[in-house]
Amino acid sequence: MLAMNLRKIRTEADAAAYLEAWNRHDPAGILDFHTPDTIFTSAAFGRRAAGRLEVLQSLETVFTVWPDLKLSRRRQHLSATLMVFEGILEGTLMHPLPLDGEVLQPSGRKVAFEVVDIFTLEDGSIREKITYIDKLSYRRQMLGDEAAARAAE
Repeated sequence: MLAMNLRKIRTEADAAAYLEAWNRHDPAGILDFHTPDTIFTSAAFGRRAAGRLEVLQSLETVFTVWPDLKLSRRRQHLSATLMVFEGILEGTLMHPLPLDGEVLQPSGRKVAFEVVDIFTLEDGSIREKITYIDKLSYRRQMLGDEAAARAAE
């Protein structure tokens, strides 16, 4: 059973602490901000995890596939029920990753692409997180411009 230490996101400092947990690759620290019935969806990769255990497993996979993952914030909007994070994800893909019906192979190159996270907050805790990425930029960096252009057609 996962220990629960529900932390709240009510201020910019709280949101910064959540981002720091991501950059420390600390799944337990990340989950401290999520409700027990949390939902984590990666729209780009077609993955959805429901509940703390599934989200924990998803986070562990993210940090295995991207062992040097780093998020930097461009903008953030916070209200009582919603948080929107706009930033840059940087990292090196170290394991195969399914995307759009194909499997991207590790290239050993560091990539950087835009990411937007939309959070639904429930009493200050994260009830749902949906992540969107700039897939065209991502594909260009992972596959090269020509292959990405073909995939975009």
